[in-house]
Amino acid sequence: MGLVELKCKSCGANLTVNDDAEIFTCDYCGATLTHETIHHKVSGTVKVAGIADTDNLVERASILLRTGEFARAREFYERALESSPRHAKAYWGIMLCDSRVKNAEAFIAMAEDITDNQYYKMAVEFADYSDKSYYLEIGAKSKEAFNNHLIELKNEADKKLKSGYFSDAQDKYNRILSLSPGHSDIYWGLLLCQCNATDDNELVKKAVDVTEIHNYKMALSYAQGDKKQYYMNVGERAKAADKKKTLRLNLTKYALRILLYVSFLLSVAMFGMLFYVDGLFSQANPDDAAMIDKLTTMENTVIAVFFASSIFSLISNKVLIYIKDILGNLVIDKFKYVLWVLFGISAFAFFVTFIF
Repeated sequence: MGLVELKCKSCGANLTVNDDAEIFTCDYCGATLTHETIHHKVSGTVKVAGIADTDNLVERASILLRTGEFARAREFYERALESSPRHAKAYWGIMLCDSRVKNAEAFIAMAEDITDNQYYKMAVEFADYSDKSYYLEIGAKSKEAFNNHLIELKNEADKKLKSGYFSDAQDKYNRILSLSPGHSDIYWGLLLCQCNATDDNELVKKAVDVTEIHNYKMALSYAQGDKKQYYMNVGERAKAADKKKTLRLNLTKYALRILLYVSFLLSVAMFGMLFYVDGLFSQANPDDAAMIDKLTTMENTVIAVFFASSIFSLISNKVLIYIKDILGNLVIDKFKYVLWVLFGISAFAFFVTFIF
């Protein structure tokens, strides 16, 4: 008694069985088989090669596919293709296995476009007339379902954008690009989300130069004709608005700097004037009522101007610091401590003189 190697005529699997067994069972597909023993003395082992039936392999794979055993089903489809490389149903089955679906109608329900799938293309190429018609029909319906799904996603994203829910809109736009890259209007929607603008007019009003933003460039790269020209016009308008805003901020910055320096110098001068007026008080004749009134008026005026100029200094410096954050210009922030000291002195003098 010895061992022989055979191929299962049902599934094509390689089997090793006793040479005296008249009936045996395939460990892979469960088929009951018989064989004719051919006696050759070759080191005690005899090999008998069987020919796998391609259609039986595909049928077995289809059964496994319907029961959800996708990995095993794919193996049988691949074996069928080894014997018959132009077997359309085997390519179609591999596509189903890779997507882990039991029937092709699932592609329509899932809105998955299969028309670019390599196994779909091979199945269509090698199919006979009736199967090819079915494959093409499923492909067309899956593509239509896929496009409808994209339209629904875009409508939802546009509604979120119009309502100001920029984060939600951005998620949906990115979802569309993950399914189907290369849509100029989707990149434009992402640009609006990035700039927190609900529409193109608001984008221009934001006065942000969008021409160097990635999403703007991507929208231009995929847009064509009038749409591309429109995007370029909006970009130029936004860029011009950004230049005007920057110019206004620069002018404001320079005006505030002048106000800061003038008010600071005036505060210092008024602080010195207080000592000067106090010196005049100490030299004045207490019985000279007219001189005392004159000096009192002078002192009140100096204190009022001192207090007002210190307030203007603080305000102008605070705004300059804010503008610095926008323009990126350096402002000596430590200067504010000097201003606060002057403001404290002037406020104390003002309240003592006019309130108390």
